[in-house]
Amino acid sequence: MPFLAIKGWYQKHQYFQDAKASKVLDYYRKWRKGRSSTAAYLHLSDLHAPVNPPEEYVENRGVDVSVPGLQNIGRYNTSFDEENPDCQYYREQKLQLHRAGLDYISEQISEIINEFKDDTLLIITGDHGEGLYEHQELDRSFTDSRPNYCLGHGGTPFDVIARVPLAILGPDNIQNNPNGGWPTLRDIPATILEQAIENPNAPGISLFKTIPESRSVICEGTRYGVERKAVYRGEEKVIRSETDDVTLTTKLSPNGEESVELSDSTVEELLAQLPDQWDNMQSTRKVSDITKKQLKSLGYR
Repeated sequence: MPFLAIKGWYQKHQYFQDAKASKVLDYYRKWRKGRSSTAAYLHLSDLHAPVNPPEEYVENRGVDVSVPGLQNIGRYNTSFDEENPDCQYYREQKLQLHRAGLDYISEQISEIINEFKDDTLLIITGDHGEGLYEHQELDRSFTDSRPNYCLGHGGTPFDVIARVPLAILGPDNIQNNPNGGWPTLRDIPATILEQAIENPNAPGISLFKTIPESRSVICEGTRYGVERKAVYRGEEKVIRSETDDVTLTTKLSPNGEESVELSDSTVEELLAQLPDQWDNMQSTRKVSDITKKQLKSLGYR
């Protein structure tokens, strides 16, 4: 979304570098005041590195702030050892810091919901999850230009990175969580348009409708190293890299995913859902200095 804003897709946009949610939401409140109808996309970065929630939330979660490197991504990128007590403690404290950030974000979002749900359709979601070493050994199967093995986001679309929260609230007690098979963020335009106009023509499925259980959805990791695509269907999932010629097969559960063997026919069916085109990661496209500055203000170095 930040890249779309820079390209001029929005009538108005505002950048806040490393600003807390309260500042972004206060700006939104002022912007919408006096307007009879609005459409807005708000991107809150509090759970994006550097993770730095207000002190009271950190204290409530008992985070050991003396541990170095908690706020950013820079430790055990390729060497996390789940049997090592130092690694275990670092991960535990990093999780607690993220929970503190989530506590803060949840409180801020709750205020927005209570203020505007009676006259505004609200869709709350995330753009990605965050890996914290859950599948570091599996991730070594793929080329990563950093490398960060199952740490952060932008690389292999493991479930901890690909799956995000999604909720819908609004007027007339609208409150909906998707039903049926896998939803995808690609369904959000269809959901909004269904509420705004009659007979919308949009890709995806309105999230007010039941999604077929047999539906397959795709998540792509295209930022570092080689492109990796994942296909979800029910409890089955494959992750594929054409460049590395690697296919991982996993099974999903409420606790995440585990590497398992799937039948050849199942793998073939899932891979058939992938688009034929794969990105060339050796891009030579130049970015202007203005764009670089704007992206830097959003946390993209």
